[in-house]
Amino acid sequence: MCPLALRSALVFSCAMTVACAQVPPGAGERADLTITFHRPKTGLRARVGKALAGRILVAPIGIPPEVDRA
Repeated sequence: MCPLALRSALVFSCAMTVACAQVPPGAGERADLTITFHRPKTGLRARVGKALAGRILVAPIGIPPEVDRA
């Protein structure tokens, strides 16, 4: 079994919380929680990302909001 398939099999067979940081989960895995930095990313709001990301937590890292408006 390839490493990715093995990882997916382990995730789906365990009763654990799956968390992703900064990027949505891949290979069809669904995260319970996705942590993103500064602001929600577009991919987390798109159809596939939204379906896989679970709860989205935005962690502030000190970038002022007005930077995005520039």
